[in-house]
Amino acid sequence: MTCCLLGIEAHAQVKAADHVLITNEIPGTVTIERGNDDTWLVTQQKLPELGPEGNRPRDYAQAPTWVRIENAGEAKTITLAVKWIDTGYGTFRKSGYLKHDDAWTVITGEMGTDRTTYRLEVPKGTSWCGPVPWYGVEDATRWMERIASSHAEVRVRALGKTKEGREIRCVTIGDEKRPNVLVVGREHGGESASSFAVEAVVEHLLSKEFPRELREAFCFHVVPMANPDGVANGWKFPQPGPVEQFDLHYSGMTAPDPTCVVMREETLRLRPVAYVNYHSYLFPMPQVIYYQKEAGTRILDALIGDKPGEGDSWYLKRLLPGGDSTLYHCHRAFGSLVVLFELPWAGRKVESLRAQGVATFRAAMEALVKKNKEAAKP
Repeated sequence: MTCCLLGIEAHAQVKAADHVLITNEIPGTVTIERGNDDTWLVTQQKLPELGPEGNRPRDYAQAPTWVRIENAGEAKTITLAVKWIDTGYGTFRKSGYLKHDDAWTVITGEMGTDRTTYRLEVPKGTSWCGPVPWYGVEDATRWMERIASSHAEVRVRALGKTKEGREIRCVTIGDEKRPNVLVVGREHGGESASSFAVEAVVEHLLSKEFPRELREAFCFHVVPMANPDGVANGWKFPQPGPVEQFDLHYSGMTAPDPTCVVMREETLRLRPVAYVNYHSYLFPMPQVIYYQKEAGTRILDALIGDKPGEGDSWYLKRLLPGGDSTLYHCHRAFGSLVVLFELPWAGRKVESLRAQGVATFRAAMEALVKKNKEAAKP
């Protein structure tokens, strides 16, 4: 992209002569500059120090880079370039997302040396744009309020509060005297695809398509956004700092951060028979990550099935015993079926992310039923 750029402070609003206004949706995560005509540059900013482990360059591959576009006129084509801090993985950085009203459009850009450049048509009104399909704290709140108001069997409860005072909420479905199934999403702030997957899991649980025998056998507890502070601030962890103090995933059993404490206490209280944990990442192949070999292979069999087609390619990874994660504690102490799914966006439609959430959850539940049947054999 060749243009004469005008420097703009972070958080500043940038306005073109034709009434197109572009602002930073998450303060501090990007700067915005306008060049000639309808050309814009969005530059990622270095996040607060995350410590030796959390500050790996690959974390910037999915750092929040999300802008709001206000167009007071008719639909207009603009050029928007995203300049990366970390320039690795360029092959997977061509796709982006435009949201207008409730509709999502996948856009394709051109990858240069240090940036991806998108040419897109911006509709009249408010739109949002970025390399990943963003899902914020307000999105989770609105969705939980809607699902609770439209389904009498849904109970939304606050598990506790984060350091910044945000509630960590759980959606509960079923009789709490039954064995508990725990589903958790958004432990890492930038991994937005997990939010769409978890939404779809809950909606599937409430649908006629979910088997009645499963609904009546378990109580389901779903935490759609375990790390609202990280989401709101554009951080991976609830607070900037080293993994051993602030990472919900790797250090959930020992980390002193309030968010980690809330999630740890709830997990230990539930003693779940199954713990399904959703993450997302840049690469196009989804992952099934597990401790128990039998469970991992059963889940993979359920996902692949007998028919070739989309979704046949999965990366299967077995976790080594040990560590301070709540996942490992549940596996070791409670004998829980534990599975973690890494679901990529990689230019996939939001509907596809949601469908994969349902497919992976159903596969995990099938594996749990088989596990219980084998355990009941004399």
